[in-house]
Amino acid sequence: MTLLNKLEQTIEQVPEGLDLNYTALVQHHKDDLEENETYWSVSLKKEDEKDEYAVSFVPFNELFRYPVKGYQEDAEIIGDIIWDLTFDGWTPEQQNQRIRDFEDRME
Repeated sequence: MTLLNKLEQTIEQVPEGLDLNYTALVQHHKDDLEENETYWSVSLKKEDEKDEYAVSFVPFNELFRYPVKGYQEDAEIIGDIIWDLTFDGWTPEQQNQRIRDFEDRME
């Protein structure tokens, strides 16, 4: 099975208890450290709240179900977004293991 097949299979799964009060935000930022450099970010924002939340430990099958707000038109950003989203693993199992490891370190 290719990585693309795994990704498609993951997207097709509907997670239980998905809170649709969140929106995935795709934003373009200027880099504070490097002049003329920019980067893209993906975060979650709950309806009627000002705080944004990291997507690092959100499993794919949940993240891909949220509506997207922000910059959606340019295919050039897809690589940056996928890199950010796959930082903790390509599969829900890999992501869940990373989440458990993180939680163990926090205790």
